[in-house]
Amino acid sequence: IFDQIEKLDSESNTAKKAVQAKSEIVWKTLQVQMEKYTYDNESTRAFISYKNLNRLNISFYKIDSKKLNEIRESRYKADSLIASFLKNRTKIASKEYELQNKNDFFEYTTEVLLPKLETGIYLAYFESDSEIDGQKAFAYETITVSNLSVLAYQENGKQNFQVLDRKTGKPLENVSIKAKNYTLKTDAKGLAAYTGPRNYRYSDKTEFSL
Repeated sequence: IFDQIEKLDSESNTAKKAVQAKSEIVWKTLQVQMEKYTYDNESTRAFISYKNLNRLNISFYKIDSKKLNEIRESRYKADSLIASFLKNRTKIASKEYELQNKNDFFEYTTEVLLPKLETGIYLAYFESDSEIDGQKAFAYETITVSNLSVLAYQENGKQNFQVLDRKTGKPLENVSIKAKNYTLKTDAKGLAAYTGPRNYRYSDKTEFSL
């Protein structure tokens, strides 16, 4: 019906409104929800809401905490930062999914099983198929894969840490904690503390490894 209205008089306000309404109806949309933290090599799922999509590709890229903080702090430039980051990056894992599309322009939901990942911080990039018009829907999320749970707090001028096994809750000994100003090791109770100058920024990276 929109095409018929446009053919009658493509320059009329009614025709222009018809074109706009058609564009909104056929537009591809994609929204994603997924767990922010998961265990090493564990199966996890993403919840997908979509409209007018036939296929979906999900790719995972390693990302460091500095770049992640830069993206988070630049909310209005996040899309361009993501596009720049993805250039010449190697995919760690990727998977394509067929989606149900009845061509009725309704929104659908589904869950997809994600590839298993090793320890690290990842950018998950979701991208739809592209038709003749070249329009794609995309979304992105971050996921941290780790078996460590870290409690950090400040007390009496000290930076305190306790590192636990995320599955069992047991303290972990000999976990290495590396920051700009110090390197620590946890004791048998999973505890470590730093006392010294605090000339660091929130965005500075702290690494935990076992």
